[in-house]
Amino acid sequence: MSAHGDRQKHQSQSDHSTMGDARVLAICGCTNAGKTTMARAFQKMFNEEGLRVAIVSQDDFYHKQSKVKTLRSKNGAHIFYDYDCADAVDSTALCRKIEEISHTVDYIIVEGNMITEMSDVMVAVDRLVFLTLNQLTCRRRRGARRYEPPDESGYFEEVVWPSYERHLVNALALAREDSRMTFLDASREEDSHEMEHIIKLIEALSDDIVRITFDVLDVGEAMKMVSSPSCGGTSVFVGTTRDTFDGREVVRLEYESYDEMAYKEMRKLCRQTRRLFPSVERVVLFHRIGEVAVGEISVIIATGSPHRTDAIRATEWAIDELKRRVPIWKKEAYADGSAAWKENADWMPRVNEDVNVESERAALAARSTTAGCCNRSDGEKSFAEASRARDTNRRVFWLRHLVRQMKGDS
Repeated sequence: MSAHGDRQKHQSQSDHSTMGDARVLAICGCTNAGKTTMARAFQKMFNEEGLRVAIVSQDDFYHKQSKVKTLRSKNGAHIFYDYDCADAVDSTALCRKIEEISHTVDYIIVEGNMITEMSDVMVAVDRLVFLTLNQLTCRRRRGARRYEPPDESGYFEEVVWPSYERHLVNALALAREDSRMTFLDASREEDSHEMEHIIKLIEALSDDIVRITFDVLDVGEAMKMVSSPSCGGTSVFVGTTRDTFDGREVVRLEYESYDEMAYKEMRKLCRQTRRLFPSVERVVLFHRIGEVAVGEISVIIATGSPHRTDAIRATEWAIDELKRRVPIWKKEAYADGSAAWKENADWMPRVNEDVNVESERAALAARSTTAGCCNRSDGEKSFAEASRARDTNRRVFWLRHLVRQMKGDS
C-alpha cells in the first residue's frame, strides 16, 4: 500500500476523514536547517509545473505565551518559555488548516521543527523530509536570527539542542517502520548561497532513496524506484541470510544500526557513487534491521545508468563501501541456541568525506582489466555523462520523480 493509501486508511479511523485530495509534504527537523527555504523552493517548482500549492507553517500555530510551559535555567537566573515542546503548538488548529485548504490545492507543504512529534498532523502526511544539523551549524545559524521572545542566555544549550536531539531520536525510531520518512543532513561550514544548497538537497531527495527499516525488503519496489526511461542498465544487488557460517547452522541474523550516522554515511555513499560514475541517475540503498530469517533479504542496492557497465560497477562499489563504512552490525543466531556478533572485517569509517575520484577510478579500472572486462571508450563516457544532464530543466525532472513517489507510483 502507498503512503497515500496508508493515510487514507488512518483517516477513516480519525477526525481527518474530510480531507481533500491534496498531497501533503512535510518538511521538519532541526531549527535553522532551512525548512522554510526548502518549502518555498518546492512551492516555486510546483507552481512552475502548473500545480496549486500552499505552505502551512507550524510556527503560525503556537499557543499564546501564557499557555506555553516555562522552565527554570540550571543556574536559576532565567525563566525559559519552552517553545521547543510540541505542547506549545495548537496541533488541532494546524490540522484544521490542512484539512480546510486540502480541497483547494494540489499540494500542501507543512513545515516546522516538531511535525513528527504531533501524531494528529502525521496522519495527513504523504511524505516527510527530516533535515538534520550538527550542533556547530545550528548554533551559528540560530545566533544570526532574532526571535520573539529573544533567546535567553543558556536557552540553546538547555532547551533548543536537547529538544532537537529528542525529536531526532523519536523520528529515527519512527522511520524504522514508516517508509514515508527520509533524512537529509543540511550541515555545512558557511551559510552563503542557501538556495543552491537547498536545491542540492532536493536533488538528493529525488534521486537517492535511502531506507533503514524493520520491514521486509521488496526488490520490485527498489526496481521501480531506480528505473528511468533513459536508463538502459539497472543493476541490483540483493543480500540474503545464508543458512551456515563456518560449518555452523544459522537460523537468523539480527541487525542493529546507529541510524543517525548510518543515514549520513549512506547519503555520502550515494553522492560519491555519482562522482565515480557520472552517468548513474539514481541510487537505492535499503537495509533491513532487526531479525532477518534464513533466505530473507537484508540489503538491496540498486543503480540505474544509460550503460550497463556503469550500473554494474557502481553497484559493486557501493556494496563494498556500505559494508566498509556504514555503522550497521549483525548478530548470527545458531541452531544450537548460541549467538555471536559478527564484526564486519571490512568496516572502517571514512575519516574524510571526499573520495579521491582519480585514484578510485584507477583502482576500478585495474580491477576490471584483471577480470577481463573492457573499459568504456571516451566517447561512450561522454555520451553517458551527457545523458545525465539531458533535461533542459533538471529541477523539473527531480520534481516529477518526487511527485511519482508521493503518489506511490515509484
